Amino acid sequence: MSRFVRPSSFRHTFGTPAKPENRYDNIKISASAWDTNLVSANDKYLAVNWQASGGGAFLVTPLDLTGKLPDVFPLVRAHTAPVLDTAWSPFDDEIVASVGEDGKLALTRVDESILRDAWSGDRKDVPDLEPLWRQNAHGRKAGHVRFHPAAQGVLATASNDVKIWDLEAQKATLQSETHADMVQSFDWDWCGGVYATTCKDKKLRIFDPRAGAAAVTVADSHSGVKGSRVTWLGQLDRIVTTGFSRTSDRQAFLWDSRELTKGPIKQLNIDQSSGGLIPLFIPGNKDGNVRMYEYENDELFYLSDYTSPHPQRGMCLAPARSVNVAETEIARVYKAFGNTIEPISFRVPRK
Repeated sequence: MSRFVRPSSFRHTFGTPAKPENRYDNIKISASAWDTNLVSANDKYLAVNWQASGGGAFLVTPLDLTGKLPDVFPLVRAHTAPVLDTAWSPFDDEIVASVGEDGKLALTRVDESILRDAWSGDRKDVPDLEPLWRQNAHGRKAGHVRFHPAAQGVLATASNDVKIWDLEAQKATLQSETHADMVQSFDWDWCGGVYATTCKDKKLRIFDPRAGAAAVTVADSHSGVKGSRVTWLGQLDRIVTTGFSRTSDRQAFLWDSRELTKGPIKQLNIDQSSGGLIPLFIPGNKDGNVRMYEYENDELFYLSDYTSPHPQRGMCLAPARSVNVAETEIARVYKAFGNTIEPISFRVPRK
């Protein structure tokens, strides 16, 4: 009996961690229990939620300066409680937004000269980075912030509701209805016309800001009580969510965003573990594995695993424009563990 192997351009994808000298060490990563990536990156900078002794702060450092972070280093001190999430503007590499347990939204422009002076040790009195402005965004803690993928000067924040902000006017212009509980995850579609949320009430919702405050579609999602996340599959109308079953199986669901009420198209039970799944390559939080899947014809095909002895606490994906295509790199992630941020490069072998 003949056997056929499904053709794939990504079948032998493999991950390579950075050498120790190319990592970022001496990083005091936040100990907050909030389910977040802890790190975010663009083409120039890395941002890390910082474990501050008082108030809330996060670190920004240039990507091309690696090794041990100086003991005295400037931080962005824009919050009065721990920072929960950061996001970089897709239109301006110097602009970073942050939200925190104090319910505030802050916008900061990075002064690169201050950061480089701190690395070189040329200045003894290196000042912290000050935000351009900050606003009370939500009555409860704000756990997520995302820039609009297509409109400059627009971003969204999430708490137990979602607000869309006009950054030039420094005010929220649209607000969703209040969810039954805290929003656990939030993502725009590729053009920013609609967005999806997951919530502690185990519901997956899709909102169209032009259609009003109410969700246009609501569906039952993962039945477990632990955290759930959502992401759109590029320019497709498909959504992937990760979460838990009632028996604590870690799951990934594939959805048609136009027909959520029919339930997921595909359901995968990954394994059993206490840490949630981050839907990038589906790395597991609190374990060292990154599982790679390929989407094709409404199926998620397993490709391979990247394994590491260091369990990740958080992880973010670098923007596509930052990968080295000459080295057949298809993606790069930044992994947070211990007091280290480790770049991992994913490549496809070519002759």
